[in-house]
Amino acid sequence: MKQFIIIIISILIFAVPTMAQQISNDARLEYNHGIDYYKNGEYDKAMASFRKAISISPDYIDAYYNLGSILEYLNQYDYALEMFKQILLRAPEDYEAVYKAGTLANKIGDNKKAFDYLQLIPSNSKYYKDAQLLINQLQKNQPKQNISKIEPKQINSETNLFENLSSPTGIVADIYGNIFVAQYNDNSIVQILPDNTKKIYIKDNRINGPIGMAIDLDGTIYVANYNSNNVIKIKKNKEISILIGNLKQPYGLYLKDDILYISLQGMNSVLKYKIYN
Repeated sequence: MKQFIIIIISILIFAVPTMAQQISNDARLEYNHGIDYYKNGEYDKAMASFRKAISISPDYIDAYYNLGSILEYLNQYDYALEMFKQILLRAPEDYEAVYKAGTLANKIGDNKKAFDYLQLIPSNSKYYKDAQLLINQLQKNQPKQNISKIEPKQINSETNLFENLSSPTGIVADIYGNIFVAQYNDNSIVQILPDNTKKIYIKDNRINGPIGMAIDLDGTIYVANYNSNNVIKIKKNKEISILIGNLKQPYGLYLKDDILYISLQGMNSVLKYKIYN
């Protein structure tokens, strides 16, 4: 029996999932480790286990749900929302996940997105009443703006502007809040930590004109090497390997589930590549 973590304050509740899932035994083992770690209050280990389960079985909805619930409990609402979005890509009629996505969008201040999610919940769902209550609250709290009085926001250079980058191009973020920026001229990748500390993440002669980047849930970064006509992958342990060679000026990258999309400027085309075989 699979178990969901539903976090309300600090209480652990178990529920039986409603969807049949084709999950490998290795993924189930990692998932169960995550449950055990959570019960012991070892949240980082629990999240690592759920991420490992997802990397083994990318459609493991229970693992996304539990990872998202822990992230929400830790007030990492943006990253929690990303987990529930992954559920909705696989099970758009999972209205519990739809409701969670709506509440999380509300918590991060994206009222329009919260409204869009909550409107998807049908009247026969047990989450409909709560969704309508939140919709009413969003509508009541919607401020009336006088556009003529809105002033453009100014950049706070002390907290919001990261300077002295060498021709920055691609940018991605992991689920821990780390930001990674490709430096085209320096053939390197910079890491910006959640506390705004900036450092060189990796510099290597196999990084050659990096532009587009993508990142998966394991923290593996994919880089479009414009000058080397290839795409490389950089694992969390900094191990580098060529994922795809013989491309013509790879530019943008987009990762969805196990499919990497690569725009090829030199071929006026987009390549679709399955990264997990």
